[in-house]
Amino acid sequence: MLIAAVSDIHYPRFKEIFEKALRNLKSGVEIFILAGDIINRGKWEYYKEVIKKIRKKACSRFIACFGNEEYDENKSKIIENNPEVKFLDDEYTIEKVGERKICFIGTRGSLDKPTPWQFRNIPNITEVYKDRIDKIYRIVKNLERKVDIIIFVSHYAPCYSTLEGEDKRIYPNLGSKRMEKIIKDSGVSMVIHGHSHHGKSFAWIDDKPVFNVALPLNKKITLIDIDNIPKKGLEKFW
Repeated sequence: MLIAAVSDIHYPRFKEIFEKALRNLKSGVEIFILAGDIINRGKWEYYKEVIKKIRKKACSRFIACFGNEEYDENKSKIIENNPEVKFLDDEYTIEKVGERKICFIGTRGSLDKPTPWQFRNIPNITEVYKDRIDKIYRIVKNLERKVDIIIFVSHYAPCYSTLEGEDKRIYPNLGSKRMEKIIKDSGVSMVIHGHSHHGKSFAWIDDKPVFNVALPLNKKITLIDIDNIPKKGLEKFW
């Protein structure tokens, strides 16, 4: 099964890059993952335009998490105006593909250190991130051995290994080592995230592949074959 994944379109900011990436997208995609920051600075009305463009080229099954540019106050508008998208906000869905049960966990993610803006504008942001990690831990542990594949989708990086290329001083403002520990110690099969525009496209959490699908970094839509998930030492890219 072929899935496509992208984040950080910041539409319409990177409109031209996105449209070129769509033109180059291979056929056969069954599920399209949107890993946050699809719109720019809370412009929720553009989300529908992005979905329309993708549907002309690819599949009609969408799974998404929210990024920091999908402002909390606009989440309900985004959901209501895009009913074809399954939004996962610290939630999961199980998709039946053939005889297999594939679970997608979706979250905005957590930061080891909230940004200065978040400290100033979001009350109790440290507790918000801690509670989110606790919730994701419970979800993952509840799903183990109940599904065949668990795909973890986060906007913020759930590790530091894909942040290489960013300023090391801001790694804690871009991702979470605490979330990485959950992935290491769980049955998660694969990780998809965004947010890091200048990091690495691919890395590992132990033997679990991690894809950074940020559009400004890759200049393309990432394709992943679920039937051939990369194994360490035998990386395969599309």
